[in-house]
Amino acid sequence: MRVLLAIFVSFLFAAVVNAAPIPKALKKQTSRFDYEGFWEQTSSNINGKEGNVTHGKYWKIEGDYFYYSLKDTEVLNVSNKGPLITPDQSEPEIKLYNQTRCRLEIEGDTLKWVFGNDKTDKLENCEPSPKRIIYSFKRVQK
Repeated sequence: MRVLLAIFVSFLFAAVVNAAPIPKALKKQTSRFDYEGFWEQTSSNINGKEGNVTHGKYWKIEGDYFYYSLKDTEVLNVSNKGPLITPDQSEPEIKLYNQTRCRLEIEGDTLKWVFGNDKTDKLENCEPSPKRIIYSFKRVQK
């Protein structure tokens, strides 16, 4: 009888554990996001206020580099090339560009790119706030 009770409790416990939601922080992150391709800048937000498209309409992300200030989907000038470093592979959405921390969030064909101007900002999201520059893009070509 005790054996049956122990088995029943084990099954009941397993059902409860399987039904519990897994916290987002504990879910396994993918090692690579699909940022590569051409992106059209659709808006910007500077320090919590709507801004203008100031760094060219098109940007290209290719490997560990990005190109900005493009007039169309062709890279003609490499002087507008910037490095993107991923300091921690377990957080591939966090990048470094010339010592500035960035966060890239992609959802479908929409990309948000946040530049944090405050070193204490953990960049946990892509929401507007003071000391942040946010660029929004839509994918135009892979």
